[in-house]
Amino acid sequence: MASNCYLAPLLMYEKIGKWWQRLLINPATRLLSPVTFVKLSSRLGLSDFDALFLDFSHGRTGNQSLEQELAPIFRKHYFLYETDLSPTVLRLAARGPRTEEDREQLLKLQEVVVGRKEKNFRLAVERIEESTAERQKVFVFGTPFQYKELCEMIATRGKPVALRPGSLVLFGGGWKAFTGERISRDDLVTLIAENLGLPAHRILEGYSMTEINTFMLRCDYGRFHIPPLIEPIILDEQLTPVEGKDLRGTFGFLDPLAVAYPGFIISGDEVHLVDSDCPCGLTGPAVIEIGRARAREVKGCGGIMASVAA
Repeated sequence: MASNCYLAPLLMYEKIGKWWQRLLINPATRLLSPVTFVKLSSRLGLSDFDALFLDFSHGRTGNQSLEQELAPIFRKHYFLYETDLSPTVLRLAARGPRTEEDREQLLKLQEVVVGRKEKNFRLAVERIEESTAERQKVFVFGTPFQYKELCEMIATRGKPVALRPGSLVLFGGGWKAFTGERISRDDLVTLIAENLGLPAHRILEGYSMTEINTFMLRCDYGRFHIPPLIEPIILDEQLTPVEGKDLRGTFGFLDPLAVAYPGFIISGDEVHLVDSDCPCGLTGPAVIEIGRARAREVKGCGGIMASVAA
């Protein structure tokens, strides 16, 4: 619900909403309760958009939680993997198999992710083209390495996909375990633009993690703005909180919506945090640089997919 109440209004107002949705979104978010807003946005939705999520159709990773919240607002939505990524398999992928049953479950997952990869990506492209032929704009969301694979598959066909004007791409997370395959953000944006036929300003980036209940959108000025419901805290090497308007250190945060785990989290990321007005019009704390803290275990979407593909 948190992502829908924060990210959906931002996207509707800035990037994908109709004129009347942009007109109503501010009073709607101020006057309606979160539950009512989610119900209303799902009912009214974005009838001129279809969505493709480069992920599993069911599961509880950070990206999947976001996708399941956003999916109902689109006319149609599709997933790269029309299957479940269960908590049990997630644990096995993180720790490795210990029994023959464990190995069998991981082999089934590898068959979906690796064995059927070409088929899955080809079907994803076909669905994009079907939506485009129906004069629908398309919203695509996934991790960077999945976009890289999608674009590489499109390139083998010899012709790009021509999304309708107004379509939107959003990517986030997923590089932490793919150092050897990583490309720069600029190169990734160029790759997506060339293969999906979108201008760079329609290719957005977000920052989140499994332990956080919302998604931080990168504005046109390179800042990942932190929503008001999260209170960020920067810690030094001794994990002592530091204060200031321009800080570098380990990213921690207070999350009042946490119910299944403690509400204060120290992440595995080192960030550069600033707290000032942004030219985009937003104010408050924002992250402008992100890196993995030294000697921290790789987790999340990238780590999971890397262990499965290995």
